[in-house]
Amino acid sequence: MRNEFRAAANQIAALTAATAATTIDVALCALVADEDPPDLIVVAQSRPGEFSGADIERMRFAAPLARIVALLGAWCEGESRSGSPWPAVPRVYWHQWPAWFAGELRRLREGRCGALSLPITATEEERLLLDGEVPRHGCGSIAIATASREMTALLTDACRAVGYNQVIVPQSGTVEAADLVAAIWDQGTPGASDFVQLERVVQRVSGVPVIALLSFPRSQDAARAIDLGARAVVSKPLAVDELLAEIERVATV
Repeated sequence: MRNEFRAAANQIAALTAATAATTIDVALCALVADEDPPDLIVVAQSRPGEFSGADIERMRFAAPLARIVALLGAWCEGESRSGSPWPAVPRVYWHQWPAWFAGELRRLREGRCGALSLPITATEEERLLLDGEVPRHGCGSIAIATASREMTALLTDACRAVGYNQVIVPQSGTVEAADLVAAIWDQGTPGASDFVQLERVVQRVSGVPVIALLSFPRSQDAARAIDLGARAVVSKPLAVDELLAEIERVATV
């Protein structure tokens, strides 16, 4: 298994009754033999063309009631512009998966509509519109570390909209907020020196979980952020709902 898919595979195995298949033919045999058809089929593709549209249709024919989702590696990031993405299949990149999948499962548990509940013909824009429909009730303060005025405004508005207070991580010393529950570090423009700043933020929030926002991360970028003390990684461009879900997941109580 490729490293970029490992976190997603572990999450799926931990939260669902999942069966793994190494090829399309093996997956089709399992679908035909299984008397209890799956609710979800996840196709992990590391590069464009690894699986064809015909492969997807064969699985859709074998399990017509199952939803199919593409879990995509880094080499697939330009496929929607220059390639032939599978029709009627939501696309989720490996770095988006943990927050996205946790949010979908939460919606299903709460009886609310998520991307997996929409018709298969739903557009990406229609799926994104669901992000603004999630009621949340935050409590405590969130520390924000970013060099961007625009990101400061975006993150502040997002946190305040659900009830969190916002504090800025200082250039020196620790954050002075007794009710601090989490911190957000924004990478900004990717560069080697950014991770030094992440390490400093981790030290300045004194053990409070840190969420790292990384721009189009590679698996080694995400691994480095975790090694330096981040509790979670959220990719940019980001969906606010997925960020809030990660805050809820890691927040200290």
